[in-house]
Amino acid sequence: MSTTKYFSEEKIWRGPEKPAWLFNEKANLGRILLSILNRDPHKVAQISDNNGIRMTNGEMVSYAEKIAGGLKQRGCKVGDVVGFVAANGHMLAPTLIACFLLEALTNVMDLTKDEDEIYAIFRITEPKFIFCDAEKVNLVEKVAGRMQNSPTIIVFGRNTVENYISIEDLMQEGDDEGLRRNILLEACRPIKMDYNIICCSSGTTGPQKAVCISYQSRLTEYCHQNVVSSPTDSIFSFSPMSWTIGYIVFFRSIFHGLTRIITTEEFSPELFLRIICKYKVTNITINPILLQFIFESPKFTTSSFSSLKEIWCGGFLVTEHLIEKLKSFLSQINFVIGYGSTETGAITAYKYDPKGKINVGNLLPGIEGIVINEEGQRLGPDEIGQVCFRIPFPMEYLKNQEATAKFIDSNGFAHTGDLGFFDKDGFLSITGRCKDVIKYFLFHVSGSEIERVVKTHPSVSHVVAVGIPDQKYSHLPAVLVVLKNGSSVTAEEISDLVAEKLPDSHKLRGGVYFVDKIPLTSTGKVKKFEAEKYAENIFRLHKIVD
Repeated sequence: MSTTKYFSEEKIWRGPEKPAWLFNEKANLGRILLSILNRDPHKVAQISDNNGIRMTNGEMVSYAEKIAGGLKQRGCKVGDVVGFVAANGHMLAPTLIACFLLEALTNVMDLTKDEDEIYAIFRITEPKFIFCDAEKVNLVEKVAGRMQNSPTIIVFGRNTVENYISIEDLMQEGDDEGLRRNILLEACRPIKMDYNIICCSSGTTGPQKAVCISYQSRLTEYCHQNVVSSPTDSIFSFSPMSWTIGYIVFFRSIFHGLTRIITTEEFSPELFLRIICKYKVTNITINPILLQFIFESPKFTTSSFSSLKEIWCGGFLVTEHLIEKLKSFLSQINFVIGYGSTETGAITAYKYDPKGKINVGNLLPGIEGIVINEEGQRLGPDEIGQVCFRIPFPMEYLKNQEATAKFIDSNGFAHTGDLGFFDKDGFLSITGRCKDVIKYFLFHVSGSEIERVVKTHPSVSHVVAVGIPDQKYSHLPAVLVVLKNGSSVTAEEISDLVAEKLPDSHKLRGGVYFVDKIPLTSTGKVKKFEAEKYAENIFRLHKIVD
């Protein structure tokens, strides 16, 4: 049954009324997390697959308080920014809690970024402290050297790096009972900052921006529910803390009493399957693209998911092909499709019903939604347009008022850039990106539709549709294609398939280009800008040769 209501006069959909919180909405996040962890200090909070280190709730509390003390001693105050260039190691979580206690904003960087990309964000956020892994010291030193505020560098790991403070040194500095009491006492007052976390925008359509978000926008699932402790259940995700889904998994593990399995390694289907099996993981959060890779792995068997109870899937479109792969597991596993963004937080959630259609579900409490066309006019049920949402929590692009005003209009609606529609029952479906609309001559061609058709070819593993700029026709539809191992198909066969299944405007006049991999962000989203540029360069090169 839908909990989203449509108001036809305004052409607006509204989720349930925002419920009262279990704790004060102005409560300090660090204090909230420590109070929950202290309820069961002996429970294992996290296990590091890299080194086998198990950290109990009590140990996480102790480390967080000492790190907060050390930062306080070194002048960290409310509103300061603390940067991170570090993998998801075992000391990252308590350090984040320490920052929350002090009301310092956390800014975790994607480790795939180079010096210039990290500097581009830190130049905006101006972190006072930068925590990093030992192997990243040289990189961070170069970035810090270009910054005007001379941040203090603190190194994770037991092996000390000469001339730099280690996390152990910092904890020793902060190990003072009087200091601890003062920090906890200060954390009892209402928070002063609107924002607690700075993340980077996805970078799918251009340079990344620094997104300021509140912790409340990432805790909507837990703020009005009793904490459910589970003595044996565990959660795992490859999502790093540089993406908001990493924070969501972290918060979920604490609020639901789940042991969080962590790794500093990059995603591979084989590593994923080994971790699931070794720790008998019960809950996973994963991108649909990565889940598809897992199903295609030769290591995957029907027993690979035997321990799983729930899969949260989001960050990209869930396809019918993926659902077909999951069908045999749905009697055992709750499959939840989520929708949201870095800027907005969670917007919808849907526990998949095999009897129903694929969608992303109902609006969460306190969320309002509209669908608009290119002229900004509101659309009704079953009409596809850009989906926009009014959320109950603030956000902004740091030091970029122009981008903030472009994203959030004068009525408070966030323009997501996603195409979708609400059906007559109030369920939301996402059909693609506005940027996926390739303008060919007088037609608006759906890149998602082209991708859907190309994916039906048995030799195709992954595909992205792009538009090649053309002076006469505006853009020519084209595709980058990754083939399955050992498979073969010609460009002509792919072109013929699209021509057969879709209108003339969708024909691949820009070409079919086979590649080893499609450019993705670290969480599996297509870097559309890079893909378009790559295809355009090949197209131009072919024209010169011809």
